[in-house]
Amino acid sequence: MIVALAARNKIKFVDDRLPELEEDDEEYDIWFRCNSLVIFWILHAISSENADSFMNLDNAARIWSELEERYHQKNAPRVFEAK
Repeated sequence: MIVALAARNKIKFVDDRLPELEEDDEEYDIWFRCNSLVIFWILHAISSENADSFMNLDNAARIWSELEERYHQKNAPRVFEAK
């Protein structure tokens, strides 16, 4: 997913380098359209059961952060086996 976002120049929407704009900002419509597209890509890249729990979030960075927090795990047993 990171590669796909980077290839489309949208990685900034998930790594907090592009903050959410205020609705009165003149570039808000552009930001909103791109953010919505990134959300679409993310939600269609994960299982529908998991996607349902993120449908209420309207910011790609928040969804990405929630996914990372929920599913990113260090594999301690494998590290132990490697030693």
